[in-house]
Amino acid sequence: MRPEAIVFDMDGTLTDTEEKWDVVRRGLAAEAGLPWPEGSTQAMMGMSTQEWARHLSEVVGLPYGPDEAARRTIEGMAAEYRKGVDLLPGAVEAVRRMAERYPIAIASSSPRLLIETGVEVLGLGDVISVTVSTEEVERGKPAPDGYLKACELLGVDPTRSVAVEDAPNGIKSALAAGMAVVAVPPHFHPPSQDLLDQTTVLDTLDELTHELVEGLLG
Repeated sequence: MRPEAIVFDMDGTLTDTEEKWDVVRRGLAAEAGLPWPEGSTQAMMGMSTQEWARHLSEVVGLPYGPDEAARRTIEGMAAEYRKGVDLLPGAVEAVRRMAERYPIAIASSSPRLLIETGVEVLGLGDVISVTVSTEEVERGKPAPDGYLKACELLGVDPTRSVAVEDAPNGIKSALAAGMAVVAVPPHFHPPSQDLLDQTTVLDTLDELTHELVEGLLG
């Protein structure tokens, strides 16, 4: 069955920035003389800005509130973007290949500024018709809100659409939205096998083909 749309995550799926988020956040903790709590890296992957900023303040224990934690983190990430964004293998080609047949959206946990910067760096503004930041919906990943909003804006049925993800919270979000999920797991904190078993797993986006996504919906 032909998918009604393909919705991509961005960080860790198209752009290789998940580790940079971790470096920036750990740097803030180190500046404050704080140890990094076990599990915080994985917990924040896919969270909205409000959620991970609160985590930094309340769980990591940064000596300032969530608003300041968000500001410092986003400024740090913007500085990393200005140095250049690494792309995942086959990312640009995969998006353009999917755009030949299907509407394309991005549903990302990044702030809108970083999503728009990422799309510009990727040179994909001509084929990505919808972008959603989970800052703009009630709940971040792993809740389905971001994917549901992207599908709503595209005017498509999420249960007849495909999500492309990398991180555990993102995969859970897309599954909760009723979407078929293609996972390209990172070597950096990969999802559990139980979660990957609910997806179609690829080594790289070079394997994301029309034939593959059209076979996912039966």
